[in-house]
Amino acid sequence: MTPGEPPVVWSLPSEDARAGWQALWWTVGPSNELAVMLVHKRNLHRSPYIRGWAGWHVVAPCDGVLVVISDGAEHHTPVTGITADTGHLALLSWSRFLLASYRTRRDRTGSWESNAIVYSPGGYPTGHICIGDDIDHVLTDRDGGIWTSHGDEGIHGSHPASSGGLAR
Repeated sequence: MTPGEPPVVWSLPSEDARAGWQALWWTVGPSNELAVMLVHKRNLHRSPYIRGWAGWHVVAPCDGVLVVISDGAEHHTPVTGITADTGHLALLSWSRFLLASYRTRRDRTGSWESNAIVYSPGGYPTGHICIGDDIDHVLTDRDGGIWTSHGDEGIHGSHPASSGGLAR
């Protein structure tokens, strides 16, 4: 570490990178833990227009590995059922976590479709919820609240949770 530079908390081990794993999303939880979702490159597509880690996206439902670093310890959880439109990771209470899509749409009845999946501590989907449209960021707080910020299509769209730009 060079003086004045922040310490490296975690980096993808070189053996995982050689095996084809890609760190796709990351978040910091309400208890200062770092979480990183790993997905194998065979399940990803890289945009020719976006550089860096943000240019990768899931192309079909797949599995992955959630890595949580807390108090110097690293815990790996296999994750099933990551959907193709996933773009956000957030940690929830009781070792649960959330994967969310950027967008939602209305179904045939006019109801908003779910765009977030709640996962158990074991990495299995347990529930679906809708958290707004055109989501830019998702964070959680110590009280279990899910905070979302929304882009212009969400703010100026018709989803009630997105119109304010920031929602809990």
